[in-house]
Amino acid sequence: MEIQRGSEGMKEAKYNRQHGATAGCTLRLLEESIAEGNSQVRHGIRADAWFGSVKTASEVGLRGHEAVCQVKQNSALYPKGFIEEALAEAPGGSILFLKGQPQMRFL
Repeated sequence: MEIQRGSEGMKEAKYNRQHGATAGCTLRLLEESIAEGNSQVRHGIRADAWFGSVKTASEVGLRGHEAVCQVKQNSALYPKGFIEEALAEAPGGSILFLKGQPQMRFL
């Protein structure tokens, strides 16, 4: 866990400048949760909508780990049109899972 110090207080935190506050926080928490000497083992994170973004999932994947993230509002980097079309005729409560493969870093 880490204490958040507001946008100004967290501006210089590791990863925040490159990836944004929530992705940066998630990457720091992932790194800090891996026991020393255990960095070669794949680890997985599960994230709610505050932590979840395409950028976060991609960066976790690029580091050799796995992420399952709920992405509700940060939709610029995923196929929103495809999802809407796929669920257009689906009954209420239907769920669609997408699997991503990180291929690039977001700068």
